[in-house]
Amino acid sequence: MTQASSVLLSHLQEAAKDFCSAEIFASAPEHFAIGDPWLLASCVQKAIRRDELLLARRAAHHLLKLDPQRLWRRLLTIGLEDIGIGDIAVAAELVGLASVPQARRLFGGNEAAL
Repeated sequence: MTQASSVLLSHLQEAAKDFCSAEIFASAPEHFAIGDPWLLASCVQKAIRRDELLLARRAAHHLLKLDPQRLWRRLLTIGLEDIGIGDIAVAAELVGLASVPQARRLFGGNEAAL
């Protein structure tokens, strides 16, 4: 593990405590009736751009069930394209969660990290 990875993991360990205590994350959202991974990935990104957290979570959880690799790749893109320098800490956390499976395990697995 590189030094950058261990620093990121340490940061995510601390952040996990705050993330998991937020009320909005108490339960997984309902799934969509559609099952097209391309549409779901697009929906996640557009909902994040529009600050529609519940819609983004709903689409992301459904995509996680259908195609987890596509979801994590799309979240990497979102972190770099849509969040980027607007909030570098959030972008780094998202990139860390999307690219380091060990980071997701800190949150209790893929679904909890999402």
